[in-house]
Amino acid sequence: MTHEAFAAKLAYLLPRAQANPAAYRRRVQAWIVLGYGFIVLLLLGSIILIGGLLLASLAGAMVMLLIPVVYFLWALLRAL
Repeated sequence: MTHEAFAAKLAYLLPRAQANPAAYRRRVQAWIVLGYGFIVLLLLGSIILIGGLLLASLAGAMVMLLIPVVYFLWALLRAL
């Protein structure tokens, strides 16, 4: 983001925040919840994928498929 774009965004948001601070705070909190919700959704999907791969590996030698999924899950946990 360039300095001009940041200044324009600030000029747009600052009067809205000053006019109604509670609404602005709720809006920011909603974005925070949305961001963490997305990370949790990815985390749950990864756990389900690992569970499915573990069940499949019981039937055969698919352990090598678990390595990238476990790495992805580790990266997601670090994001929290």
